[in-house]
Amino acid sequence: MRAKFKSSGYDNRKDLESCLYVFREAKEEELSKLEENAKLQRRIEAEKKIEALKAENPDYKALTPTQRDEFAKLHIKAEYNMHEEVLPGARSITLKPFGRLFLYDNMGYNGCLRKSKEELKSKFGAKYTKDRKMVKKRVRNGLKVWRTP
Repeated sequence: MRAKFKSSGYDNRKDLESCLYVFREAKEEELSKLEENAKLQRRIEAEKKIEALKAENPDYKALTPTQRDEFAKLHIKAEYNMHEEVLPGARSITLKPFGRLFLYDNMGYNGCLRKSKEELKSKFGAKYTKDRKMVKKRVRNGLKVWRTP
């Protein structure tokens, strides 16, 4: 069909491209709205879970957004344990929910947690978590994990 119109000087390729462009733009807009709705739903579900944890646990603790931001500037992820956990070892410590603050250093061995390890130990009684199973369960492999009482 294209060859038929080409002899008359009209090629519908440009019309088709413009229609496809309009269609693609509409679909991209629709997709972005769907992604925003999905993010909103995930956020609402996460908030519901947190509210349920608050109701179940009188010892509920959480970092404020400013504290979280300060840790993020140092490439550290900080969070409380939300469920009861057992740290295996010779003494096998059982952690109550919200009993410990865990610090994850994204910079690994060269991170600021390792550089300030003596201060963490003396001021906060922090301990380095050596159990690989627990570290893998909580975070990706390769991060340095410290816990505070």
